Amino acid sequence: MIQQYFTERDSHMNSTLLDANEHCRQWVKLPVDMLEGLNRYPDRYAVEFRKKLTEHYVPQFGIDNILPTAGSIEAIDLLITALQPSKLIVNVPGYDVYGQRASAHGVITQHVPFISNGQPDVSTIMADADKNSLVILIHPNNPTGKLVTDSIGCDIIDNFPGLVVIDEAYIEYAGLEKSFDHFVLAKSNLIVLRTFSKAWGLAGVRLGYVIAHPALIQRLASYQSIYSVSRFALEAGVCALTQSSQLQAQVAETLGSKRLLYNQLSEAGIPTINTHANFLLINPPNVRKVHRGLQAKSILVRPRKLIYGEEDLLRLTVGSKSENELFYRVLLETIKE
Repeated sequence: MIQQYFTERDSHMNSTLLDANEHCRQWVKLPVDMLEGLNRYPDRYAVEFRKKLTEHYVPQFGIDNILPTAGSIEAIDLLITALQPSKLIVNVPGYDVYGQRASAHGVITQHVPFISNGQPDVSTIMADADKNSLVILIHPNNPTGKLVTDSIGCDIIDNFPGLVVIDEAYIEYAGLEKSFDHFVLAKSNLIVLRTFSKAWGLAGVRLGYVIAHPALIQRLASYQSIYSVSRFALEAGVCALTQSSQLQAQVAETLGSKRLLYNQLSEAGIPTINTHANFLLINPPNVRKVHRGLQAKSILVRPRKLIYGEEDLLRLTVGSKSENELFYRVLLETIKE
């Protein structure tokens, strides 16, 4: 039986949610009239959304380079069902959904631990790969928060015999200039995944998109469920893109809050690892006790491993000012108990 994906919030929704790396608020303004016309199916080709995306956010691409998806999860399923890889090569620790969805489709997953500097192990990735292999690079990675360096990313894109997928869910926090998306125009084996669930603050809408060569986009689209991206999601995406001028301020605010929280935790003597995303990793004394203590006070964080096989750390999403203050106070209280 395939193991079901489960998180603590499935049974603790009425909590302070600092466990899933969402934005702390919905900052995109959605008009009330978006609730009208829902008796009609969406445009299955999402022409308006793709046009707005290329006009406002990724002007280097044409609409034929874009495929909207119902969040990153649908994109991951499409990679497996449409491309039918012989195996999925993923770095660990990483986003567990890749392995879970591969197992659901009967695809072998090869887990490759990061090398000592937190970078993908190129030699191991290349060792047994063939033209039917699919390698996943998460940039910045979840949970380590590290970026793939330009040299290693280019090495894999240039030399991997199969398809290369770069998951850039958190790229807005690292800076779009760090994206590998520009290689799509020259490399037909590259697929970039993006989402509106993180910096855009629309996790509940379930909207993402794939950037790739038009031939790959057509292949993925042919396996996509008809009307999988809802009319509401597409219109929400259009609204967000027309407000894209506000995105940088939202990112800056989150990064400022992260910096403040990092300084507070460090000054309190709590080992804390910074990231290129909207979360921190902390290693308080007696991690499991602290995790249970936070949960008992209805504050959810996510236990994660920084190095494959080692002890859990706690991954902390940067929340609102009041959420961060509550977390910090309860954390100190829990450590002292």
